[in-house]
Amino acid sequence: MIAPHTLALLGNLAGALGRLLPLGLMLVAGLYLLLIYTAKTSSAHSNGERYRDSPRPSAAHLLYGGLGLTAHAISALAGATGLLVTSGFTFNETYLYWFPNFAFAFILLGAVVGLHLAGNRWVQVGQICFVATALAGLLVLTLTALFRSGPGAPLGAGADLSVNSWALILLLFVGFDLARLHPRTESGEHHHALSVGVLGIALLFALWGWAAIQHVPLQRLVDTTIAPVLVAKQALGQWGRAIMGLVTIAGTLAAVNGLFSIVAASVRETLAKRQGVQSKATVIVIVLLGGAVAAAMALGWAGTDAIDVVLRAGLLLWLLRYALTAVLGHLAGDASVNATRLAAALPISITLVVGAALIVFTDPAWDLLFTFMLAGLLVAVLLSVCLWRWTNHAKGA
Repeated sequence: MIAPHTLALLGNLAGALGRLLPLGLMLVAGLYLLLIYTAKTSSAHSNGERYRDSPRPSAAHLLYGGLGLTAHAISALAGATGLLVTSGFTFNETYLYWFPNFAFAFILLGAVVGLHLAGNRWVQVGQICFVATALAGLLVLTLTALFRSGPGAPLGAGADLSVNSWALILLLFVGFDLARLHPRTESGEHHHALSVGVLGIALLFALWGWAAIQHVPLQRLVDTTIAPVLVAKQALGQWGRAIMGLVTIAGTLAAVNGLFSIVAASVRETLAKRQGVQSKATVIVIVLLGGAVAAAMALGWAGTDAIDVVLRAGLLLWLLRYALTAVLGHLAGDASVNATRLAAALPISITLVVGAALIVFTDPAWDLLFTFMLAGLLVAVLLSVCLWRWTNHAKGA
């Protein structure tokens, strides 16, 4: 959630919504808090991630697994490709002009893959360092910008009431569930960690958005792809630019490491009943994913419109998985017990699905985005069928 592309989108939304942005962030944060609560109170172990332990997993449970693998893999491939190259250019333009930007991008990719090959403990330590560095830098810039006067936006300016701008706020929080991968949140306490994380990020984003509209003209925020850099330079000059460079690189490492981690977790969950091959399969997937990202960067896909659309498709599939999360646990067990909770959970799912649809059909490249999403859903269904056959084979054995 603190990746460079998220901060860039936040800057664009600050320009579009102006002083209404904090309201939108709090409303969406409330929606995600309700999602976390419904997952916690569901009858099938929160969000249904133990569906493979059920003697007869439903089609919805199997689709949940297939959709997770698909959304995470697409987001990891497209997201890592774009973010790593962005960090390479940032390092080149901010710190060392003579250092090849693509070389730095490959160094970052090698560091993330190396952490995963070294073991889960190193992945966790690295993630804590990356997130802490990015958050600390962003907090310093935010507080500095807020306490330094700027031209500011006129009261009521930028009050964009278009549904697209409001729906896009949903994407700012996609990935909040990465916090559950930390070992201290695996024992049933991850709901509290997720809730605190969502509230904290919503508050930080609201403050950062307020600082952005205080220092940069609204239309420029809407039009630019480097809104975070503009705000940082206005607040602290070259020091601000240097700090934002650090935030960009640390945020990229946190995002890529987190995406690789959730893909690995999805593989481990899929192979939960095949302990003998679980570790080897996870290593193979990480190496293949790293190789795919390296190939995509070498082919020059980063920064293209296509890779951006693929990333949006992956994030939207992830959003649809959240919609399934809200109702999944209430589809099993005693129908009389679950009926009321299901009725309460359905509005959350409907809101997320409608939000995703609005994002798709108001996107400038909506036809390509819709095609990628359909392809992703088809892959998710095929994976679900494979999981169903796998489950039946395991029971037969």
